[in-house]
This record gives sequence, C-alpha cells and structure tokens, in this order.
Amino acid sequence: MEHGEKIRWLLLVVLTGIVLAIVLHFLELSRVVDSIAQVLLVYSLAHLLIFLVLRIVAYPIFNSWKILAFMYLPLALVLIIITPETGGFMQPDREIVTWWTVGGFVVISLALILYKQYRLKKG
Repeated sequence: MEHGEKIRWLLLVVLTGIVLAIVLHFLELSRVVDSIAQVLLVYSLAHLLIFLVLRIVAYPIFNSWKILAFMYLPLALVLIIITPETGGFMQPDREIVTWWTVGGFVVISLALILYKQYRLKKG
C-alpha cells in the first residue's frame, strides 16, 4: 500500500472516530461514556490535523511520526485514565489532562515532522 493510500485510510478512520464521538456524546449514556467520547473526539481532531500535514511529506517522515505515536499515545492514555475525573486545588481533572496530552502530542508531532522535512531537504 502506498503512502497516500495509507493516509487516506487513516483519515477515514479518524473521521469515523469523530462521528462516533459525537454520537456517543449526544446519546448521553453515562458520564464514563461521555468522558470516552471527549477523549476520542479531541484525539481524532488532532490526528486529522496531523494526517493532513503528513499527506504532503515523504514516507520516511510518516514512519518517524508513527514511532512517536506508538510511544506517546499509550502513555497519554494511561495518564488520562489514572487522573481523577474531578480535580481539586493544584490537582488537574481528567479534561485538563486530556487537553494537555493532546496539545503536547500535536506540538511534538508537528515539530518532528518539520525537523524531519528540513533534514530530508538538506541531506
């Protein structure tokens, strides 16, 4: 499967995740399901941005980003899961941790993509 085709499939998965998150949110099944829907939506939107950028760069950059994603995402998920749903004084809640981890993921991903693109063009 070529690079562009992989990215198209990943974009389809991300768009499915966005739709699923919105549906789960509006069903209002429980607080746990709503929390899962929020994490799914935020990370799907972040991946949408990253995949749109990855569509225009070379395949080796995608491979480098894939390694980052396989390391970062499980750690972020564990951090989100172990964070209490409601925070207190000087203790963030699950929503804040979700935003911090997704923000870090986007910033690190875009920095890695730009760095690898620069090195590829220079080298």
